[in-house]
Amino acid sequence: MPRIRELEPATQVAGPGALGGRRASAEDFSPAGGALAGAYAQAGASFGRAFGQLEQQAKEAQEKLEQQAKRADLSNLHAQVAKTQADWTLHLKERISKATPGDQEFMPSFLKDFDSYAESLAQQAQTEEGRAYLAPAMATLRGHLAINAMEGQAHLAGAKARQDYDGALNSYAVALFNDPNAFTDTVKRHDAFLNQMAATGNLTQEEALKLMTTGREKLAISAVEGSIHANPSDATRRLESGEWDAFIGDKKAHFLREIRTEERIRRVEREHALALSERAEAKAQEKAEDALLQEMTGPFLESGLIAPTDRNFA
Repeated sequence: MPRIRELEPATQVAGPGALGGRRASAEDFSPAGGALAGAYAQAGASFGRAFGQLEQQAKEAQEKLEQQAKRADLSNLHAQVAKTQADWTLHLKERISKATPGDQEFMPSFLKDFDSYAESLAQQAQTEEGRAYLAPAMATLRGHLAINAMEGQAHLAGAKARQDYDGALNSYAVALFNDPNAFTDTVKRHDAFLNQMAATGNLTQEEALKLMTTGREKLAISAVEGSIHANPSDATRRLESGEWDAFIGDKKAHFLREIRTEERIRRVEREHALALSERAEAKAQEKAEDALLQEMTGPFLESGLIAPTDRNFA
């Protein structure tokens, strides 16, 4: 049986990819292979660096766009807050001028409308920075407007109180014209009304004192005029006694002249009325006499015994 002869070490086949005891490379197959591989490696490295630079530039551009968006958002919101302050300050002033005196819902109603507007404005904030600016800015503005609205409501309450006072003063004056003797009690009620208004804050103490002076004068004038109308002689007595001096000041001489004028007018009216009465009485007397004469002479006229005269029988 034949035998297979073993190969000698010098003629053994090398392993895959091995050449002379080492791995094969591009240089083993082409003279230019090494340079080309180097070029590819260098190009890959350059492309990697370029791609990294583009990626960094894109990132920087994106950051710039975001910063621009933030700045634009903040700029817009700053302008909107300034406009809101101007518009709503004017709006508050207009609402106060048109509101009903004593309106208790003025401030809550105003703030409710402002809050509704603030909610719509908040939707314009496009960035986190914009929202972080807008919220406290609008809260500060709301607080400022709330103080002004509170002052406006206090003004309306004062206007209602003044309106009530003016109505009461006119009523007191009418009452005193018709009943001058109630002057002292009426002045006490008038002063108590003003003191109450000052105590509740509807009037300042200074305003109450000023109204007390002018109000007393109006009441005294009404009482004097009522007294003159009712009894000029009694009014003269009371004026000359100094009863109203503390309230009417230098108007005393004026009222005394007014009394003299009133007395002359009344005297003329009495004389005129008396003359009219006397004429009417004389005419009635003449008519009665004519009727009596007619009655006495009637039968003689009918019989033709006497002729009628122009005066008695015309």
